[in-house]
Amino acid sequence: MLQYLINGLVLSSFYILIAVGLTLIYGVMKILHIAHGAVYAVGAYVSLETFLLTHDVILSLIVGSCVGCLASLAIQGVVYERLLATGASRVSVVVASIGIYIAMKDAFRLLFGPYTLSYPMLIANLFGKIELFTTIFTVYQASVILSVISVILGLWFFLNKTKEGLALKATAQDAEMSSAVGINVRRVRVVTSLICGLLAGYAGSVVGMYYNTIERSMGDLAINQGLAIIVLGGMGSVLGAVVASLILGMAETVTVALIPQPIPPYLISFPLLILILVLRPTGLLKGRS
Repeated sequence: MLQYLINGLVLSSFYILIAVGLTLIYGVMKILHIAHGAVYAVGAYVSLETFLLTHDVILSLIVGSCVGCLASLAIQGVVYERLLATGASRVSVVVASIGIYIAMKDAFRLLFGPYTLSYPMLIANLFGKIELFTTIFTVYQASVILSVISVILGLWFFLNKTKEGLALKATAQDAEMSSAVGINVRRVRVVTSLICGLLAGYAGSVVGMYYNTIERSMGDLAINQGLAIIVLGGMGSVLGAVVASLILGMAETVTVALIPQPIPPYLISFPLLILILVLRPTGLLKGRS
């Protein structure tokens, strides 16, 4: 039972890293950030290349996260900001985001080849194992869970105790009124993209190391599950995204344990999404930050 709990928490941690960034982008810009999946994959590829050069896991995670941040800022500044400045509709921006994602997937194929890549060793077992109540799990699993808890606490502090965070929350509630009272909405968008990119790059890095599988289409599953989570949690609610990630991660883990045949994750997430929305159409925590 404890093993299932640990596995579920690890999977939920991955979903939290993916979904929180999507939630922040939607909350501030009202955009379904499909290109988030490409930023996630960038982090995975760059972390692998960094590890092959340095054999340093921590440095690989840092570099992957930073490059994810740069990619997110580039998408926001070059594409989203210009489209929004010209009065383009949100649908047009989403179409542009889909185009960016497709283009970046093809770029991955040209740069890294069409085949699945992997680390020369299983990183998840590199730092040893821990035994707790006859249950064995890796130090890497514990590190992922602890790092995501730190991310959640740090994000809560940023959103509720800092000037930039409060400006972000205000912009998410009403961008026009926030601009009218002196908040630099464009700066808020940049900060949001920075956070989103860091989380996506880090998510791609840790997932690539954990499963030892990196491919150009790995963002597909991230986006499918991420969009399901932000709708399930309540569009724009960071707390809802965290809760929905925990629910979905544990549901997938229990389902895999009970059913021996492999099941695609979306066959769990989307029926669960439909069930929750029938009972609560606005999502679990709509309106809760």
